[in-house]
Amino acid sequence: MKIIIDQIKVPPGKKVRGALKVGELPDTSEIMIPVTIINGTKKGPTLAIISSVHGNEVNGAEVCFRIANSINPENLSGKIIIVPIANPLAYNSRIRKTPQDEKDMNRCFPGNKEGSITQKMAYTLYNNVIKGSDFLIDIHSGSKSFRMVNFAKIFDESDSFIKSKFFGFKFVKVRTTLEGSLTHSANESGVKSFCIETGEGGRLEEEFISETLTNIINFMKYLKIIEGVPKSMEPIFLYNEERILSPKGGLLVPNVDVGQKVRKRTVLGEIHNPFTGEKEVIKSNSEGWVVGIKREPQTYTGEKTFLIYH
Repeated sequence: MKIIIDQIKVPPGKKVRGALKVGELPDTSEIMIPVTIINGTKKGPTLAIISSVHGNEVNGAEVCFRIANSINPENLSGKIIIVPIANPLAYNSRIRKTPQDEKDMNRCFPGNKEGSITQKMAYTLYNNVIKGSDFLIDIHSGSKSFRMVNFAKIFDESDSFIKSKFFGFKFVKVRTTLEGSLTHSANESGVKSFCIETGEGGRLEEEFISETLTNIINFMKYLKIIEGVPKSMEPIFLYNEERILSPKGGLLVPNVDVGQKVRKRTVLGEIHNPFTGEKEVIKSNSEGWVVGIKREPQTYTGEKTFLIYH
């Protein structure tokens, strides 16, 4: 069956690259959200893959690039809609939020046709991509200079628990709903949605890109969108988040890496004072897994340095 999204028409067995127009810049150049639509030759579910809702999260954009280039529509059962850059305005500015209205797109879904530019972009994505899909994968990263281990986020549902075993990620965070987020709005519309966190904002990291790509391909096999036998993996489910804040200002010297398990009172790192030569030891408050680490050494008092999940 032919797919029609906005003005983009895609017959069976074809791959079409296009864009969704949202508005104009002051010089009247168009604000466009790029999209690749792959229409298979056989019946199957529709999978949406979206990245860069936050403009400085680029690992997912490269994952989308590789999926769009590698999938042959002749071998596809169903449809894949790929949006590598959901927020082009924030992406071009290399920052998290849209600079024009200073809004976080991941708090603006399902959007507003008559709202600010971020709300309009969210509305365009929600109505043209999300509502017509069966499944959604929303790819994120840590913020700039904050590295996150690869993991998936799910809502507390038995169906999500089952499907997460076919993502291939070692860690799965069980989260509560987040009003205004892409995955929350999609789930509210009956679209089974999963969020992926991978690596650090503002950086392309091959180890994270390759793993995420492999895991999404495995999930596509599970959905029977592409051929192949999916591998099942029993992940470690994480429920509680603990933010470790710096007690002092100075230089952060981590003593652990992402993905590492720590016990209570484990030394996570030190804050070094270049003026006095003193150091402040940062320890874990409980047993858990190191999911995120601040990568920029310069640290102020009260800044987030480590994320521990358990």
